[in-house]
Amino acid sequence: MLPDNEKNQIIDLAKEIRLKHFTPNPSYLKVNIDEFPHIFFLGCLMDRQIPYEKAFNIPNIIAQEIGYNFSSFASKDKNFYVNYFNSNRLHRFNNQMAINFYEAVQKINNEYNGNAANIWNDNPSSTTLLKRLKSFKGIGTSIANMIINILERRGFIKIDRIGIDISPDRNVLRVITNMGLINKPSQKEAINVARIISPEYPGLLDKLFWEIGRFYCLEDNRKCNICYIRKYCNIGKGMYN
Repeated sequence: MLPDNEKNQIIDLAKEIRLKHFTPNPSYLKVNIDEFPHIFFLGCLMDRQIPYEKAFNIPNIIAQEIGYNFSSFASKDKNFYVNYFNSNRLHRFNNQMAINFYEAVQKINNEYNGNAANIWNDNPSSTTLLKRLKSFKGIGTSIANMIINILERRGFIKIDRIGIDISPDRNVLRVITNMGLINKPSQKEAINVARIISPEYPGLLDKLFWEIGRFYCLEDNRKCNICYIRKYCNIGKGMYN
């Protein structure tokens, strides 16, 4: 594990990245979270094994067809979504993700009064919110933590940060593995590493590691010479020294 001074330096870098991404509604969301929370939520739900820009655009594509109001989404049956996903090739897994999409809409309609923001706007604890999110079909630990991190980082929720973990997607796992902090990609071990480095707010590290994995620590083209955490990384140290 990293020495304390390097842990603190990584935390400082993560705080800088957090400030850079403080804009409440980034462009890739297409809509304002507070205006159309279901569009945001359904975009997160779609973020599985496809580029995140494509995932977040799926509910926008559907909304352009049927309207942005939640009632328009709730009025459509399962067959509509399955047919629409397949005919428009919206996802890599069209049948399953169409069903997940439909069931999420119905769950929001039936359990959250037709307002996705009701999932998080009653000041739940991080444990409670994580449990609520994971009760949706298709949302596991990684996506649930991603949603919590986005909402917290963008200022939509105030929550106990000690319970917010990183979202260990493939980008985050690749970075933590290449740094030598875990021996092989493991969501559980990656989450534990973040808890050790930043115990008061593990999720603080999420955007830092994701950004490094997305733009510098690529699968086929590592850019160690310009990566700003290379001196903490087993692979990058040789280039840094």
